[in-house]
Amino acid sequence: MRLRGPLPTLRGHAAGVWAVALSVDGRLAASGGHDASVRLWDTESGRSVATLLGHSGGIWSVALSDDGHVAASGGI
Repeated sequence: MRLRGPLPTLRGHAAGVWAVALSVDGRLAASGGHDASVRLWDTESGRSVATLLGHSGGIWSVALSDDGHVAASGGI
């Protein structure tokens, strides 16, 4: 991926973000934090494309598979 300027600010979490991961091609980002949600982002537009819920506490780590089809998260 070639960056053509700064990435957009990703807004949507209700509290601090503690983990971020980028897909291999740089088109997708995953973030997780204190609000116990994982968000998937289109890095070009800065839009949230999915919100994943299910943790009962904060998210400490996120990862994306090489093809960007699987997201994993860990927390408390």
